[in-house]
Amino acid sequence: MTAIAADPALRWQLLKDGRWPAGPDEVLLDADTAARIDAAPGSDVRLTRADGTAATARLAGTLDGRGAPSLAGHPVLAVPDGTVGRYATAVTAARLDVRLRPDAPAPPPPRRSAPPSAADPRSAPGRSP
Repeated sequence: MTAIAADPALRWQLLKDGRWPAGPDEVLLDADTAARIDAAPGSDVRLTRADGTAATARLAGTLDGRGAPSLAGHPVLAVPDGTVGRYATAVTAARLDVRLRPDAPAPPPPRRSAPPSAADPRSAPGRSP
């Protein structure tokens, strides 16, 4: 499950078909999942919440999987920001996908920490911190 930012400039998802959800009862599915359950934009889809209860939502559109490569092959349900709690409880993030503007400057290389120095008394053999 992923939240869709209200501000279009902050959306990392790529819309494939249909439109962005206009309200809390509308969702997006990744295109593969929508095809697997034979759902098209405008269809009602039945969802099972984390607590086991059922919900029905209108499929506003489908997502192009290129928007989140780390989710490739996994079903994706996208809901408007602020409605995640309506469909899931105790959701934790396990992945982070970031989409940069094509003209964004390259990030600086990661800083590497130097190995412990022999002059550093905290790294002396047999010494515990």
